[in-house]
Amino acid sequence: MSLFSTAFIVVGSVCFALGFIHLLIFILRRDLKADFFFSLLALAIAAASFFELWTFRADSLSTHIPLLKETLFVHCILWSSFAWFIHYYTKSTKRWPPLIITILYSTALVLNLLSPGSILFSEVVELIPFQLGSDEIIYYANGPSNPYRIIGDIAWVLLLAYALFASIQYGRRSGFGRAALFGGTIFLCLGLGYLHGTLIDLGVADPPYLGSFLFLPLSLVMSYSLAAEVVTASRLSKEIKIAESRWRHLLEHV
Repeated sequence: MSLFSTAFIVVGSVCFALGFIHLLIFILRRDLKADFFFSLLALAIAAASFFELWTFRADSLSTHIPLLKETLFVHCILWSSFAWFIHYYTKSTKRWPPLIITILYSTALVLNLLSPGSILFSEVVELIPFQLGSDEIIYYANGPSNPYRIIGDIAWVLLLAYALFASIQYGRRSGFGRAALFGGTIFLCLGLGYLHGTLIDLGVADPPYLGSFLFLPLSLVMSYSLAAEVVTASRLSKEIKIAESRWRHLLEHV
Protein backbone atom coordinates (compact mmCIF):
# COMPACT_ATOMS: atom_id res chain seq x y z
CA MET A 1 0.00 0.00 0.00
CA SER A 2 1.38 3.42 -0.98
CA LEU A 3 2.04 6.30 1.42
CA PHE A 4 -0.74 8.29 -0.29
CA SER A 5 -3.36 5.60 0.34
CA THR A 6 -2.09 4.94 3.86
CA ALA A 7 -2.41 8.62 4.82
CA PHE A 8 -6.04 8.85 3.69
CA ILE A 9 -6.95 5.54 5.34
CA VAL A 10 -5.34 6.53 8.66
CA VAL A 11 -7.10 9.92 8.71
CA GLY A 12 -10.41 8.31 7.77
CA SER A 13 -10.05 5.65 10.47
CA VAL A 14 -9.16 8.17 13.18
CA CYS A 15 -12.12 10.39 12.25
CA PHE A 16 -14.47 7.40 12.19
CA ALA A 17 -13.38 6.35 15.69
CA LEU A 18 -13.83 9.89 17.03
CA GLY A 19 -17.21 10.22 15.39
CA PHE A 20 -18.39 6.92 16.87
CA ILE A 21 -17.22 7.90 20.37
CA HIS A 22 -18.99 11.28 20.31
CA LEU A 23 -22.12 9.67 18.87
CA LEU A 24 -22.19 7.29 21.86
CA ILE A 25 -21.76 10.28 24.18
CA PHE A 26 -24.79 11.95 22.59
CA ILE A 27 -26.86 8.78 22.87
CA LEU A 28 -26.14 8.70 26.61
CA ARG A 29 -26.52 12.48 27.02
CA ARG A 30 -29.09 13.83 24.57
CA ASP A 31 -28.52 17.40 25.77
CA LEU A 32 -24.95 17.40 24.33
CA LYS A 33 -25.92 18.45 20.81
CA ALA A 34 -22.42 19.76 20.07
CA ASP A 35 -21.13 16.19 20.41
CA PHE A 36 -23.82 14.95 18.03
CA PHE A 37 -22.89 17.40 15.29
CA PHE A 38 -19.18 16.81 15.90
CA SER A 39 -19.86 13.10 15.40
CA LEU A 40 -21.55 13.93 12.08
CA LEU A 41 -18.52 16.05 11.18
CA ALA A 42 -16.04 13.32 12.00
CA LEU A 43 -18.03 10.59 10.25
CA ALA A 44 -18.44 12.81 7.17
CA ILE A 45 -14.69 13.50 7.13
CA ALA A 46 -14.06 9.75 7.36
CA ALA A 47 -16.43 9.05 4.45
CA ALA A 48 -14.95 11.92 2.41
CA SER A 49 -11.42 10.58 2.97
CA PHE A 50 -12.30 7.17 1.53
CA PHE A 51 -14.34 8.63 -1.35
CA GLU A 52 -11.52 11.04 -2.24
CA LEU A 53 -9.05 8.17 -2.27
CA TRP A 54 -11.28 6.14 -4.62
CA THR A 55 -11.92 9.20 -6.80
CA PHE A 56 -8.22 9.93 -7.22
CA ARG A 57 -7.70 6.28 -8.21
CA ALA A 58 -10.45 6.28 -10.85
CA ASP A 59 -8.87 6.72 -14.29
CA SER A 60 -12.06 6.67 -16.40
CA LEU A 61 -14.83 9.27 -16.62
CA SER A 62 -17.56 6.65 -16.17
CA THR A 63 -16.08 5.72 -12.78
CA HIS A 64 -14.67 9.07 -11.73
CA ILE A 65 -17.79 11.25 -12.10
CA PRO A 66 -20.11 9.17 -9.82
CA LEU A 67 -17.38 9.01 -7.17
CA LEU A 68 -16.86 12.78 -7.46
CA LYS A 69 -20.58 13.38 -6.96
CA GLU A 70 -20.66 11.09 -3.93
CA THR A 71 -17.67 12.91 -2.44
CA LEU A 72 -19.35 16.29 -2.90
CA PHE A 73 -22.59 14.88 -1.46
CA VAL A 74 -20.69 14.03 1.73
CA HIS A 75 -19.04 17.48 1.71
CA CYS A 76 -22.44 19.23 1.66
CA ILE A 77 -23.46 17.25 4.75
CA LEU A 78 -20.08 18.01 6.30
CA TRP A 79 -20.28 21.79 5.97
CA SER A 80 -23.92 21.93 7.07
CA SER A 81 -22.99 19.93 10.19
CA PHE A 82 -20.06 22.31 10.73
CA ALA A 83 -22.46 25.26 11.00
CA TRP A 84 -24.61 23.53 13.64
CA PHE A 85 -21.54 22.28 15.53
CA ILE A 86 -20.27 25.86 15.81
CA HIS A 87 -23.73 26.97 16.92
CA TYR A 88 -24.02 24.47 19.77
CA TYR A 89 -20.36 24.42 20.82
CA THR A 90 -20.16 28.21 21.19
CA LYS A 91 -23.72 28.34 22.61
CA SER A 92 -24.67 30.96 20.04
CA THR A 93 -28.11 32.51 20.41
CA LYS A 94 -28.62 33.04 16.67
CA ARG A 95 -30.10 30.08 14.82
CA TRP A 96 -30.72 31.75 11.46
CA PRO A 97 -27.07 31.67 10.22
CA PRO A 98 -26.71 27.85 10.43
CA LEU A 99 -30.24 27.50 9.06
CA ILE A 100 -29.44 29.61 5.98
CA ILE A 101 -26.12 27.79 5.50
CA THR A 102 -27.92 24.44 5.67
CA ILE A 103 -30.49 25.58 3.08
CA LEU A 104 -27.74 26.75 0.71
CA TYR A 105 -25.75 23.53 1.01
CA SER A 106 -28.92 21.45 0.63
CA THR A 107 -29.63 23.32 -2.61
CA ALA A 108 -26.06 22.68 -3.77
CA LEU A 109 -26.49 19.01 -2.87
CA VAL A 110 -29.57 18.66 -5.09
CA LEU A 111 -27.89 20.50 -7.97
CA ASN A 112 -24.84 18.26 -7.55
CA LEU A 113 -27.00 15.18 -8.08
CA LEU A 114 -28.82 16.67 -11.09
CA SER A 115 -25.83 18.17 -12.89
CA PRO A 116 -24.03 15.90 -15.38
CA GLY A 117 -20.63 17.05 -14.11
CA SER A 118 -21.43 17.72 -10.41
CA ILE A 119 -21.90 21.09 -8.71
CA LEU A 120 -18.28 21.96 -9.56
CA PHE A 121 -18.35 21.35 -13.31
CA SER A 122 -21.12 21.79 -15.84
CA GLU A 123 -19.37 18.95 -17.69
CA VAL A 124 -16.27 16.90 -16.97
CA VAL A 125 -14.38 16.80 -20.24
CA GLU A 126 -11.16 15.10 -19.14
CA LEU A 127 -9.20 13.56 -16.31
CA ILE A 128 -5.83 15.13 -15.65
CA PRO A 129 -3.12 12.76 -14.37
CA PHE A 130 -0.87 14.08 -11.63
CA GLN A 131 2.33 12.45 -10.42
CA LEU A 132 2.97 12.58 -6.68
CA GLY A 133 6.38 12.75 -5.07
CA SER A 134 6.19 8.99 -4.56
CA ASP A 135 5.84 8.54 -8.38
CA GLU A 136 2.23 7.48 -7.89
CA ILE A 137 -0.31 8.71 -10.48
CA ILE A 138 -3.65 10.15 -9.36
CA TYR A 139 -6.43 11.69 -11.46
CA TYR A 140 -8.61 14.74 -10.99
CA ALA A 141 -11.45 16.13 -13.08
CA ASN A 142 -11.32 19.14 -15.37
CA GLY A 143 -14.01 20.97 -17.30
CA PRO A 144 -16.00 24.20 -17.54
CA SER A 145 -17.03 25.53 -14.15
CA ASN A 146 -20.65 25.06 -13.11
CA PRO A 147 -22.23 28.52 -12.62
CA TYR A 148 -24.31 27.13 -9.74
CA ARG A 149 -21.20 26.44 -7.69
CA ILE A 150 -21.53 30.04 -6.50
CA ILE A 151 -24.23 28.73 -4.12
CA GLY A 152 -21.69 26.60 -2.28
CA ASP A 153 -19.14 29.43 -2.30
CA ILE A 154 -21.67 31.86 -0.78
CA ALA A 155 -22.51 29.28 1.89
CA TRP A 156 -18.79 28.91 2.64
CA VAL A 157 -18.31 32.69 3.06
CA LEU A 158 -21.33 32.83 5.38
CA LEU A 159 -19.97 29.87 7.33
CA LEU A 160 -16.59 31.60 7.78
CA ALA A 161 -18.25 34.83 8.90
CA TYR A 162 -20.51 32.95 11.31
CA ALA A 163 -17.55 30.99 12.74
CA LEU A 164 -15.70 34.26 13.38
CA PHE A 165 -18.72 35.95 14.98
CA ALA A 166 -19.58 32.92 17.14
CA SER A 167 -15.95 32.52 18.26
CA ILE A 168 -15.82 36.17 19.38
CA GLN A 169 -19.06 35.78 21.34
CA TYR A 170 -17.73 32.54 22.81
CA GLY A 171 -14.54 34.30 23.86
CA ARG A 172 -16.47 36.96 25.76
CA ARG A 173 -18.21 34.28 27.79
CA SER A 174 -15.52 31.61 28.24
CA GLY A 175 -12.24 33.45 27.79
CA PHE A 176 -10.45 34.54 24.65
CA GLY A 177 -7.64 32.01 25.02
CA ARG A 178 -10.01 29.08 24.68
CA ALA A 179 -11.95 30.84 21.92
CA ALA A 180 -8.74 31.59 20.01
CA LEU A 181 -7.73 27.92 20.12
CA PHE A 182 -11.18 26.86 18.92
CA GLY A 183 -11.29 29.55 16.20
CA GLY A 184 -7.79 28.71 15.02
CA THR A 185 -8.56 25.04 14.48
CA ILE A 186 -11.85 25.98 12.78
CA PHE A 187 -9.94 28.28 10.41
CA LEU A 188 -7.48 25.51 9.50
CA CYS A 189 -10.21 23.08 8.46
CA LEU A 190 -12.92 25.44 7.29
CA GLY A 191 -10.72 28.18 5.84
CA LEU A 192 -7.52 26.66 4.46
CA GLY A 193 -9.00 23.22 3.78
CA TYR A 194 -11.99 24.51 1.80
CA LEU A 195 -9.92 27.16 0.01
CA HIS A 196 -7.27 24.65 -1.04
CA GLY A 197 -9.93 22.34 -2.46
CA THR A 198 -11.45 25.22 -4.43
CA LEU A 199 -8.04 26.17 -5.85
CA ILE A 200 -7.51 22.56 -6.97
CA ASP A 201 -10.91 22.58 -8.71
CA LEU A 202 -9.95 25.81 -10.49
CA GLY A 203 -6.59 24.37 -11.57
CA VAL A 204 -4.56 26.81 -9.48
CA ALA A 205 -3.22 24.38 -6.84
CA ASP A 206 -2.04 20.80 -7.09
CA PRO A 207 -3.88 17.83 -5.51
CA PRO A 208 -4.48 16.03 -3.20
CA TYR A 209 -7.04 17.76 -1.00
CA LEU A 210 -5.87 18.70 2.49
CA GLY A 211 -9.26 19.23 4.15
CA SER A 212 -9.35 15.83 5.84
CA PHE A 213 -5.85 16.29 7.29
CA LEU A 214 -6.59 19.83 8.50
CA PHE A 215 -9.52 18.45 10.48
CA LEU A 216 -7.12 16.69 12.87
CA PRO A 217 -6.26 19.81 14.95
CA LEU A 218 -9.97 20.30 15.70
CA SER A 219 -10.13 16.62 16.65
CA LEU A 220 -7.31 17.17 19.14
CA VAL A 221 -9.14 20.14 20.68
CA MET A 222 -12.35 18.11 21.06
CA SER A 223 -10.41 15.15 22.49
CA TYR A 224 -8.72 17.45 25.00
CA SER A 225 -12.10 18.95 25.92
CA LEU A 226 -13.55 15.46 26.40
CA ALA A 227 -10.58 14.38 28.55
CA ALA A 228 -10.90 17.53 30.68
CA GLU A 229 -14.59 16.82 31.27
CA VAL A 230 -13.81 13.24 32.29
CA VAL A 231 -11.15 14.44 34.75
CA THR A 232 -13.50 17.09 36.16
CA ALA A 233 -16.32 14.57 36.56
CA SER A 234 -13.96 12.15 38.31
CA ARG A 235 -12.76 14.86 40.71
CA LEU A 236 -16.31 15.98 41.51
CA SER A 237 -17.36 12.39 42.09
CA LYS A 238 -14.48 11.93 44.52
CA GLU A 239 -15.39 15.14 46.38
CA ILE A 240 -19.02 14.02 46.64
CA LYS A 241 -17.99 10.65 48.09
CA ILE A 242 -15.77 12.39 50.69
CA ALA A 243 -18.62 14.75 51.64
CA GLU A 244 -21.06 11.83 51.95
CA SER A 245 -18.58 9.99 54.17
CA ARG A 246 -18.26 13.02 56.45
CA TRP A 247 -22.02 13.46 56.76
CA ARG A 248 -22.51 9.73 57.44
CA HIS A 249 -19.83 9.85 60.12
CA LEU A 250 -21.46 12.92 61.70
CA LEU A 251 -24.96 11.39 61.70
CA GLU A 252 -23.72 8.12 63.19
CA HIS A 253 -22.15 9.97 66.12
CA VAL A 254 -25.17 12.23 66.63
